[in-house]
Amino acid sequence: MNLLSRDEELSKVFRYKWSPCTPMFYRPNLLIHSKRVEWLAMEIANFLAEKTGKYVDIDLVREMARFHDDAEIITGDYLAMDKEKFSEEKLKQYENDCENAIEILYENYNNLSEKYDYKELLLKVENKQWIEFQIVDLADKLDSHLEISHELFAWNDMFTIILERWWLDVWPFDYTKNRTKKIVENILDYFWNNIDVSDSFMDINSDFNDKKCIDNSRIHNLNAMWENTWYHLYDKWIELHFNYGWEEEINYLVNQLEFRN
Repeated sequence: MNLLSRDEELSKVFRYKWSPCTPMFYRPNLLIHSKRVEWLAMEIANFLAEKTGKYVDIDLVREMARFHDDAEIITGDYLAMDKEKFSEEKLKQYENDCENAIEILYENYNNLSEKYDYKELLLKVENKQWIEFQIVDLADKLDSHLEISHELFAWNDMFTIILERWWLDVWPFDYTKNRTKKIVENILDYFWNNIDVSDSFMDINSDFNDKKCIDNSRIHNLNAMWENTWYHLYDKWIELHFNYGWEEEINYLVNQLEFRN
């Protein structure tokens, strides 16, 4: 299989491609998602290392986050809620597809990682056992949630319907939040310190309320992006774009790609 550059291939795979998520005004592709997960994971990893003094392989966190969705260049994008509905047979087939994807990617991109063997890195991501991956997994779930928050703050009430209809029936936000909280608890157990996580990306206790997002919605432009909202995780996510991103990444926040008919 002849592939274009990794960035080009990631940019062609868009997220949330199931019908209730249309239109998604600021629909992300895997390239910007991977960058955001890297930013979030680095914030979390550095926070933990600073607060606990316990060793975290920061380079491994960064590389895992950067490449965590590369297999989806081949398999296509599947959200967690998709995978949770797979039959045992379908899940086994998906796992085989991921293994095959890693082989194809390695043939094309074997020199991408500066410090690690690219294939071994992707296999570590699939293994999911490393504490560094747990940090990346938390960052991945946070970014998914904040991508949807960005839609709600843009008055995309379609995502309110999804929260009410899809997530209450299929993947309730409370369940998602509890699962995310368990990941946070597992990470904190590993670091064994009683850490004050307030005002950090480890603090997921702020109440998420889709109606409040809609009520506080605004036109997404660069001026509005500097305004604080009541939702601190979202505000910190916006701040990451200005701290780590270039013009291209910041433009993803404000350039509307899809519109209502």
